[in-house]
Amino acid sequence: MPAIIKPSLLSLRSSSRPSSPSPQRADLSVTAMSGTGPAAPVASPIPRPLTQNPFRRRSPTPQPSALTPAPDKGDALASSGGGTYLDSFSLKMSEAVAKAVTNPVATAPGDKDITLKGKKPLPLGRGKALGDLIISELRTVSSNSSLQRALLRQLHRPFSVLLSNLSNHLLPLLPLLPSSSNPTPNPNTAVEAHAFALATFSAEVLHALDDPIFLASSESFTGSQRSAPDSFRIRDTREGLESIIRRVLTPVLSNVKNELGAMIEHNADGTVPIELQKLSHAMARVSPSVARCAAVPGPTASNALGSLIIGVVWKALLMLSERQKPVVDSVQTAGPLPAFGMLKKPRTVSISTPPMTPPASRFTALLPSLSRPPTPPAPAHPPSPAWSSPSTRPRHLSPVLTAVHIANLSTDAQTLFNALHGLPLPAVGTLAREAVEEAFGTFEAFITLVGYLDWWVSSRVSPIEGVKIKSNSDPSIFAATRGSRLNPMFMENLETMSDKIPTLLVLNVLLRFFPLALDAKAAAQSPKAPAYATGHSLLGLSSEEYRVSCLTGFGRAEECAGVVAKAILDALYSDRGDSVTSSDNKALLHAWLEGRLEETATSN
Repeated sequence: MPAIIKPSLLSLRSSSRPSSPSPQRADLSVTAMSGTGPAAPVASPIPRPLTQNPFRRRSPTPQPSALTPAPDKGDALASSGGGTYLDSFSLKMSEAVAKAVTNPVATAPGDKDITLKGKKPLPLGRGKALGDLIISELRTVSSNSSLQRALLRQLHRPFSVLLSNLSNHLLPLLPLLPSSSNPTPNPNTAVEAHAFALATFSAEVLHALDDPIFLASSESFTGSQRSAPDSFRIRDTREGLESIIRRVLTPVLSNVKNELGAMIEHNADGTVPIELQKLSHAMARVSPSVARCAAVPGPTASNALGSLIIGVVWKALLMLSERQKPVVDSVQTAGPLPAFGMLKKPRTVSISTPPMTPPASRFTALLPSLSRPPTPPAPAHPPSPAWSSPSTRPRHLSPVLTAVHIANLSTDAQTLFNALHGLPLPAVGTLAREAVEEAFGTFEAFITLVGYLDWWVSSRVSPIEGVKIKSNSDPSIFAATRGSRLNPMFMENLETMSDKIPTLLVLNVLLRFFPLALDAKAAAQSPKAPAYATGHSLLGLSSEEYRVSCLTGFGRAEECAGVVAKAILDALYSDRGDSVTSSDNKALLHAWLEGRLEETATSN
């Protein structure tokens, strides 16, 4: 021990210990203990790099442009927990659908009129909120198309539950809705409010399905995936929602159409003007139902409402153009007819207790005479030679009766236009609104045309140039001497004012204001029919056949206009046209039809 501590001895080397050899690679086959003989291999230690500095040098910060973008929520869900997210999404949508179709409880006293079994209708905006929720979930995963398609497939079950719940809510309400078979005096009922709330909800969800995200997702599928039953396409859901809307609107609009049609047909004969009081009551009954239909958003409801209004406008125009006029033979006259504008409404005497047997004169004043009426005194001006013989005089219109008829027609047309135009219309900017405005534009043109004819009748001016009509000199108010030239101003105004009106409607008006009187032989073949030609008689059809074939609507009338015009032009100078005695009116009708055909050919 002292020898080790002493520093002088440190420099000395032991003579018995050999010097250490240079480091060599160890032989793994033998060990240092044995020297010879096999042995188990020994693992070499792991080499570690030696550094002079024990602290790690800080690496430089990368530029912001080299940063990797943060992963999207869809990518994160797809890489970890995608199945769990789909399950939570399906559960979330099912709960949202169940809450959306739950009716709120009525608590306020003012909700009594719309309360049904203690529940109020679905509030406005429920369907929009549900649609916005679905769209927001789909846009969250818009960067991952696979996950987005998976979410769209998960919507099938919530949508099926939604359609089932809507149908179950609507089924007990359908028999109680006002319809043609079940009209109700008061359309503002709780049943109607609940039914239209379901239709509005369906329309709001349907509008959400029109979002571009559904169309963009649809384009990502190709081939057999488009027709797969589990495809994400929502065609069945759209059809189901449209069916809900139509099941609510169809019976209500059918009831409105029947009521308005009955009101129009009630004044088809034109014997008395349309009563404003009855018209106001009819419009008051149907206006609330039409307003509810107009409040339903979407093209399904607007198209249905537009079709209703256009159909009613067409029916009114057809009734006005086909209105029958009274004939002289059915009017008992005791003297010459008064001048136009001097007619007064006859006074009616009411008797509280009528006699048991009324006098015979009472019946003769109401029923048409079986014989010719008494001949009035000789007029101040001699009659036209064409009508001098009583045997050849057909049943005709007197000038005063024709003027009164045109005046009533003009007034009734304006009254109906104001009433129908006051109905709630489809939303502005829709195709249905444009079609309805076009139909009302045709109605306005019809009123203008009738007013123009009324002015011609009142002024006693004939469309034959240079001829003045005398009140009792001619049976036809527009008749004149043969061979006269047509008034160019009248023809020009007639073509201009009838440009926006369907040809067949104008034809009905002209055939009644410019009657084609038949001769005695042709009039004797049909004693109950008017003794002047009509459109269907010139075509060889009955009135019902002509109406069903050509006058079912605006579109059908435009399709048949050219064919009917050519057929009538041919008939005017055929065997059927030979019986017409009013050559001037025939020439006028011929000129107008030829002008209309030329205009149609030029536009095509």
